[in-house]
Parts: sequence; C-alpha cells; structure tokens
Amino acid sequence: MATILSHIINSKSVAVIGVSSNPEKAASPILKNMLDFGFKGKVYPINPRLDSVMGLAVYASVKDIDGQVDLAIISTSPKTVPNILKECVEKKIRAVIINSEGFAEFGGEGKKLQQEVANIVKSTGIRVLGPNTIGVVCPATKLSTSVADLRQIREGNVGFIAQSGLFAGGLLVHIAHFEYFGVSSAISLGNKVDINESDALEFLADDDKSEVIALYLEG
Repeated sequence: MATILSHIINSKSVAVIGVSSNPEKAASPILKNMLDFGFKGKVYPINPRLDSVMGLAVYASVKDIDGQVDLAIISTSPKTVPNILKECVEKKIRAVIINSEGFAEFGGEGKKLQQEVANIVKSTGIRVLGPNTIGVVCPATKLSTSVADLRQIREGNVGFIAQSGLFAGGLLVHIAHFEYFGVSSAISLGNKVDINESDALEFLADDDKSEVIALYLEG
C-alpha cells in the first residue's frame, strides 16, 4: 500500500533548500550527509545567491528546476518557510520535510508561522513532515535527510519513530557506532504539523523490511 512516507523514502529526486557556502551552516550538512550516505537520485541544492556547492549546480528556487521533484527539504529561517512552501506547491512537489526549528516549540511568532504552514497544507494538499525534524533515514534507499553523519548505520529490520529530532539524531548515531542491529527506516516527526505517528505506523506496519517497530513519543 502506497503511503506518503513510502513516497518520501523512495524519492528519486530531492531539492535541498537553504544550502550555504559554509559546509557547517543551514542545509549544507544535510546535503553533504545525503551525498555521503550514497543517495543515487537527483539532488538539487537551492540558494538564490550561489552558483555551485559540493560540485553541484545551485538553483535560485525549486521553480527553476526542470523536471519532477519528489521531495523538498527546507532548512531556512522560519519566517521564510511559508513562502518557500508555496513555491513547492507551485512546483507540484508532493512532500516536504521542514528541518527548520523556531515554530510552535518557541511559542509566539513561531506558533503563528506554524499555523500558517498548517493552513497551506490544508488548502493545497501538499504533505509536510515537521517542522523541527531531522526527517527520515533509510539505509535500503540510501536516503538520509539528517544533519548527523550516519554512514555507519546498517540496514536491518528495526523501524524507529521519534517525535524529537534531537533524540532521533542522537539515537541513530548511537546505533550506528555501538549497536549490532540494523535499521529499516527511521522517521523523526518533529512538531507534526501534518504527518504524524499514525502515518509512520501505517508505513512501517506495511513495510516488508520492518519486523520490529520502536516509538518515542512526547505528550
């Protein structure tokens, strides 16, 4: 059964929005880790002020990309996220991971921005994982949207769902270096503006590679 997380994890083309000339800033670690992890699909870095990064051509916007984009990852300042999400809608990108933090978990203006994101999701049908998330890691499809270097993590039969991006990242780093079992897919939910634990459970329950499912939820 096809689910939105199946679409994300099996993406063949990914736009990484917010890359920088500084390899340690914004979306650059995500881009580097995705390439180092061995992702074989098309990767499109996005920054209107750059021409190239890590040997790849950089695009000013997702709207400048020729062809289909399966997944977009947004790692920019929170106030820019709603407009970027609207551009993803225009590009007909089906799914977006919002890595950026500074939304409802900060209260005030962040809560308003998260509601704006939720309104875009509701009115357009685009699907969003996050915000405030490391996204997904799947050794089988060589897709990692994490800011952490997870090259040593092994493919296996344990699926993870974690609400906290910080916890998910720390857990996966620990598994990669100190445990003997492998991972089928790991999903960080973040603030759950759209995709939630029910979506994640539905995906992992139908996933032939997942024989064990572990969840870490808050609230």
